[in-house]
Amino acid sequence: MRGLAMVILLGSLVGCGSAGSPGRWVQDMGGTLHDAHAQRAQAALALLAPPPNVRVRVLDVESVGAYAWPDGQIFVTRGLVDLLTQPELVAAIAHEAGHLMDGGHLRAPRALHGYGSDPDAEVRADAAGASLLRQRGLDARVMSSMLDKVCASPAAPASCRPGLRRRIQALARR
Repeated sequence: MRGLAMVILLGSLVGCGSAGSPGRWVQDMGGTLHDAHAQRAQAALALLAPPPNVRVRVLDVESVGAYAWPDGQIFVTRGLVDLLTQPELVAAIAHEAGHLMDGGHLRAPRALHGYGSDPDAEVRADAAGASLLRQRGLDARVMSSMLDKVCASPAAPASCRPGLRRRIQALARR
């Protein structure tokens, strides 16, 4: 839950210090991993063939989340990596890449669970991520199964579940 509060606070902090860089936030989130979790995340990102400035790192926390930063950094939590299958992890990263593609940049970090962010931006990121999956020859339906798992996870805040369900329904209508 601490990580969710940090995302809300970051909306006012981005731009102070290192212009959209998550440095202190990463430390507060327990740092990053350089283990099998990180290898899985790197492999997932590689399937999307992103631009060179897009990178993925794994935060050493049990919560379930993924975050995109304006500088192209994508963070997924250890809890998310543990929860999802590899195709679902690709979908979570594709969602975050969808945020980065939405207008070419972000003003503040965006999160997979949509807590504290624009619901329309979350739906657009889901659609962009699903499109990215299709472009890479991957099954875009995995975006919905990923969101289902995040929604059902005990680590997902109850307040996020209605928004996640709306996003799943929006994907089903496409």
